[in-house]
Amino acid sequence: MRLPAAAKTREGNPIKLVWLITLLSFSVGVFMVYLVWSTLTGIRTERENLFELKENFISIQTKLESSLTKQKSQLSDLLEAE
Repeated sequence: MRLPAAAKTREGNPIKLVWLITLLSFSVGVFMVYLVWSTLTGIRTERENLFELKENFISIQTKLESSLTKQKSQLSDLLEAE
C-alpha cells in the first residue's frame, strides 16, 4: 500500500529536518564560541587593568616608604643634634 501524495507532504521531508537541526546546532555552537570568546577577552582586559593598577600602587608604596625612611632619618638627626 502506498500512501497518497498529500500524506507524504504533510509528514515533511526528514532530510530537510536533519539539515535544519544541523544548521540550528551549528548556529548555537557559533554563538557559544562568540560568547565565550568575548567573555574571555573582557576578563583579559580587566586583568590587564588590575595589573597596571597594582603596579601603580606598588610604585606609590615604594615612594612613600623611601620618603618615610628619609623623614625618619632627618627626624633622628634633629633629635640627636639637641
